[in-house]
Amino acid sequence: MLDIPPDPAAVMLVADVTKKDSISEALKWKKEIDNTVGEVYCILLINKIDSPHFIQHSELTNICIEYDILQWYLILILNNT
Repeated sequence: MLDIPPDPAAVMLVADVTKKDSISEALKWKKEIDNTVGEVYCILLINKIDSPHFIQHSELTNICIEYDILQWYLILILNNT
């Protein structure tokens, strides 16, 4: 169970692009958030874009449409930066 504030304004979900399960887990969190507090603004952050990955931009767009996520962004979070 996620520790969700009672009235969040928005949610940022972060997934590891190198692990397909990571995106599935983020989508489970989205469902749990929606079921707990109702629908909120949500974006999907896809991390580790410098690594080989399996997902296409069109697939990310389709996921956002299906799960009512506003937008996805490719990001790179580096240690100690």
